Amino acid sequence: MIYYRKIFLLTGTAVCILFINLFAQSDSVISYVSKANELYEKGEIKKAIISLEDGMAFNPTSVKIRTLLVKMLVEDSKNDYSKKDYDRAIRSLKRAVDLAPTDKYVKDIYEMVIDAKKKAEAAAAERKSRKPAVTGSRMDTKELNKIISSLYSYRESQEEWMESYRKSEEMLNKKIAQFESEKKRYIVLMIISLLLGFSGLGLFIVTQRRYAEREQSLSQRENHLLDLMKREDISFAKSVTKLALSQYSLTDEKISLKEMMVHPNAHIRARGVELLEQELEQKNDPVAATKVLLPFLRDPNNRVRANAAKALYKFNAETAFSILSEMVNNPSRWMQTSAAWALGQILDERSVRILLERLDFLEVHSKRSAVNSLERILKNAKEEISDDLKRTIRKKLKDVVFKEHHEGKERASQDSAGIEGMLNDVLGNMGTEFPVPQNQKLRVHLKNGLSLYKDAKYNEAILEFNDCLKYDNKIEYIFELLGNCYYNKGKVLESIEYYKKELELNPNNERIKNLIDQKKSELIGNNNQG
Repeated sequence: MIYYRKIFLLTGTAVCILFINLFAQSDSVISYVSKANELYEKGEIKKAIISLEDGMAFNPTSVKIRTLLVKMLVEDSKNDYSKKDYDRAIRSLKRAVDLAPTDKYVKDIYEMVIDAKKKAEAAAAERKSRKPAVTGSRMDTKELNKIISSLYSYRESQEEWMESYRKSEEMLNKKIAQFESEKKRYIVLMIISLLLGFSGLGLFIVTQRRYAEREQSLSQRENHLLDLMKREDISFAKSVTKLALSQYSLTDEKISLKEMMVHPNAHIRARGVELLEQELEQKNDPVAATKVLLPFLRDPNNRVRANAAKALYKFNAETAFSILSEMVNNPSRWMQTSAAWALGQILDERSVRILLERLDFLEVHSKRSAVNSLERILKNAKEEISDDLKRTIRKKLKDVVFKEHHEGKERASQDSAGIEGMLNDVLGNMGTEFPVPQNQKLRVHLKNGLSLYKDAKYNEAILEFNDCLKYDNKIEYIFELLGNCYYNKGKVLESIEYYKKELELNPNNERIKNLIDQKKSELIGNNNQG
């Protein structure tokens, strides 16, 4: 991380320096050229040359400065030549040749001025020796005129070039002004980009550091919760009580929360989730709670999964409702029933909406659980549920009750006919009426008992018939059915006792009197044989 940060800083610095150098060089070339033009227009050509020489020293590769300097050196040499200052003219032209070695025109002028100087020196030497040189003198004059004519011709071309140069310079100045405006904008954008880059890098470093700190803190909290679960003494009351499991048909063995969470008995796991919920409420850590409860949200048992979703609601409501919604849409009646119960424990409008949406599609037992949950929410919710939603719940419950009443009548009529037929088949008394009870739960146990009796499952049938007596112990034929079960098991004496109980309810029942006498005779006969 530190290595990449250094590379980023060095790269950003290098880019800034490169941009600054480019802009600085561009500004310098323009400033030197502009200054030279101003001096030239004032007639101060030598100062203009000095300014351009300074520009060449600063930026030797500038073609613009080099070209203008060559032209001004030639112009200056013309002035010196007209004053017969050959040495100055030659120095200016020598510098021009050095700057433009491929310019043939400049070379030719340079060589002509050198020849003129030599001839002038020769003429001066002859005059000193007082030797006439009329022919040579005429040649010198012609040569001089030729050079001057060349210089004037060059001056005219120079002026034409300067005119075109001025026009170019005007366009250039406009471009420069536009460039200056854009340059400022680009500089601002570059600075903003660099600042954003540095800010992004800083934000990335801070975010990574905070993320690492958060992960470390989360890991510590999660490990702490898991350590609590692993201790033998964690339980419901201040981490010291252990739960007795005799209520789950086990021994009086004591068990810790850790053992409950992995117990093969689903009832014990479900109870363990309830205890874990209270431990998590004390810690009040949503992220850690979600991770700890996650395995139980995938438990195959409906009660364990529903308890885990209910516990998770306090820490992560979205995930909890997602799990419960999935359960209530599950084809399993047990998943539907447990989900409906858990939604009733959560006083939230989302619970109500899920129950109302699925109410008409649930299996009978699951539907009853959903109705109970809606009634509970309606009773306990205050500000959690809006008045409009409460009115919707009441209307839906009213519709359900009305529908169940009519469906119940139909089922009761069908069940009555079915149970009456089964009673006739089992008791085998044609012409005898067996009134079918109206209590729905009693009818269920009676129907189950008769089915088991017909399948010769007498022990299970006895349990169902005894459950019938819990609801109504005045039904005569229930005792006859119990007597028949014991008789079919070979327990004649016990069967007689149940027949007598039936006779106590109806002493005038001749059929039962005859049945008792028959069984007694059979019992006496068996004893005599023994």
